[in-house]
Amino acid sequence: MASLLALSILCTQPNSHHSLAWPSSSQRAHNHRRLTSFLSVASETESIQRLLIQQQNQNRISLDPSLDQLPEPLIEALIKFTTTSSSSASSTYVTTESLESTKTPKLLPIQQKSYTIISKGGDAVLFSPTGTGKSLGFILPLAARIIEWQQDGSFLYRKEAQKQRFIRQSRNNNGNDSISSSSSRVDAATPSILIIEPSRELARQVGKVFEKFHPTTSSTTGAKGSSSSSSKRQVVTVYGGVPMTRHAALLGSKTNVVVGTPGRIRELIRENYLSTKHIRSIVLDEADNLLNFGDNPEVEWLLDGMTNDYQLILASATINTRVEKFVSEVMELEVGEEGYLVVHGKEDMYNDHGGGVTIDGDDTTIDGKIEQTSDDDMERQVESSGKHASNQRETPTVRHWSMPSSPASRVTLTSDLIITLTPRRGIVFVPTKAEVESVAQELSEKLSANDVSVHILHGDMAQQARSRTISAFRDDSARITTRILIATDVAARGLDLPAIDLVLQYGVPRKTGKDGTYDSELYIHRTGRAGRFGNTRSADAIVLYDRTQGETTTLNKLEKEMKDLHSIEIMPRQLPSPCEVMDASYERVMRLCTDFGTGTPSLVCYFAGKLSDEIKANGGETTTASSSDKEMFIIHRLATAMASLSGLDDIVPPRSLLTADPGDRTIRVWSDLCDANNPLSPSDITKLVKSLGSGKLGRISTCEDGSVVFDLCSRKAELLLESAANDTNLVESGWHFEIPFTLPTLTLT
Repeated sequence: MASLLALSILCTQPNSHHSLAWPSSSQRAHNHRRLTSFLSVASETESIQRLLIQQQNQNRISLDPSLDQLPEPLIEALIKFTTTSSSSASSTYVTTESLESTKTPKLLPIQQKSYTIISKGGDAVLFSPTGTGKSLGFILPLAARIIEWQQDGSFLYRKEAQKQRFIRQSRNNNGNDSISSSSSRVDAATPSILIIEPSRELARQVGKVFEKFHPTTSSTTGAKGSSSSSSKRQVVTVYGGVPMTRHAALLGSKTNVVVGTPGRIRELIRENYLSTKHIRSIVLDEADNLLNFGDNPEVEWLLDGMTNDYQLILASATINTRVEKFVSEVMELEVGEEGYLVVHGKEDMYNDHGGGVTIDGDDTTIDGKIEQTSDDDMERQVESSGKHASNQRETPTVRHWSMPSSPASRVTLTSDLIITLTPRRGIVFVPTKAEVESVAQELSEKLSANDVSVHILHGDMAQQARSRTISAFRDDSARITTRILIATDVAARGLDLPAIDLVLQYGVPRKTGKDGTYDSELYIHRTGRAGRFGNTRSADAIVLYDRTQGETTTLNKLEKEMKDLHSIEIMPRQLPSPCEVMDASYERVMRLCTDFGTGTPSLVCYFAGKLSDEIKANGGETTTASSSDKEMFIIHRLATAMASLSGLDDIVPPRSLLTADPGDRTIRVWSDLCDANNPLSPSDITKLVKSLGSGKLGRISTCEDGSVVFDLCSRKAELLLESAANDTNLVESGWHFEIPFTLPTLTLT
């Protein structure tokens, strides 16, 4: 599909506005040479080249109007970005099916809305859900501004600064002792664009993407972002966790874009490695986070210290009171004005069978097919408009659930959910950094099978460790089928991780340091990691809440706000029962055996031969050994191997089916007279059960079949069942008591 874009561009008039009229034969010959040259750079296969040329000659391709506003260098950069993977410049994601479409990709709504305003220097506020292309929404128009500044001479001061530096260096090299030591220090970098990100990972991701669209980025920059002292980078990314001198060495007179975290930017300014006197555009990405000046005083310090006029751009997935107040009072923008840009939901992205380019993850999706890129890149998704898009481009479903669980049983429940739901990648959000370590260790022990990997991420980790974690989490090794990330809220924003189909939250998300509160914005950001555009399967977002700590009331308030304001319904979900966990473990091991056997038949044959030899050695050829004995021997060996593969230490023990508490048992009570239309009354059951000596009961829940369930400690549960069985009148009246293996469906209350 990206090569379609290349072809459509090269088939149009070579000017900055790209007329949709078809070129003359001489122009087409010139464009044919340009196309061949570009395909050589992109290392397209010969078959795709021939098909592209055939499409060109048949005059079947037109340029989408949404790209008509971009200058030619940006469109060519867009082609390279969408046709070349980060792992290899020769990689391409063009399929034969995509080449049959007669339309090219187009910018997504937030990108279309923002381009003209930002490229003309106007302030803008970009409100759009996660995964809808906000990053390119400000990168493309800012790159267009750089092109304009290059053409109108706005960067002449840089040449003068380079000239003065050269003169000073020449004097120093000639041994002029009259030059003071301060004059030999490199001048502060004076970028034109400053992009502030809340996390190191997001800063690195946005910085790498901007490099691909910057019109004059040095081609000598290394893959890891290094650069020689004689070749300062045009786009520099700075963040904490690494020595400041490393970033200072990258900054220079040629630097005109700086992407970074607030703390490191402030350090560089204070040490005179970075100057804001020529800043013309500032971007606050994840503005709902950065505008919390209590947590980010550096942002307030930076904005207060600006002495020159500048363009201000905010980008955020959520709108809170803090952002609304800032936009209204500082930026003086109101809802409905030109710079106030809103995309309400992902469904708005494709309301006309449209498509576009998003940079919010780690998969490349072409016509519904997933291609994994390397761990250093963000997600690049290219949508086709036409028949393929209308049939295949649907946003993945995210199912929102709540489950009661005590803190002591959460890790066990997490293990059971991973086994029963079999996610490819999941994130578990825990409240503190200490819990990250402890939960990861305990979960690793419970999921000791070699097809599950557990990783950690929190703010105290060194940058190299964080990078290794993200790289391992994104890895697609064939033996690892499930990757789980245990993290604090550092993973809730900015990180673009591929194919997340499970998000677990330990406790109702709450405002910092305030018990009894809930934070709907944090819930949105956490669950926004799941079901991102490009995922090919539905996802589950589950919040585990503690009834004993009063979280039921808090959860109810969160559920109401999410439903009323965001049309997100958080539904109660039953906990996986021990039987379901064991059955899922069996299915998982069978799947592992099947996958392993199909890939390595020679190794399987070796072990089959050894097993056959062992049967013979144990009397398998004698007449006294019956066929049933042989069968039992083989079954026992196979069962032992499967149990070893499961990673379980023992069968899942009995526990509460309502809270997963191992010390409790769930009791189910029903009568011959109850049914869905005539359910049992919790108050009547309380009187009945207490008359049998149960003592204090937990919460009583009604099932759809009319029965009720509740928890008792294991000893009292056994005594209750014994008392009920010995009560002749109770039995003759049609009452039944049991400890069920699985729960009936509970009614919603």
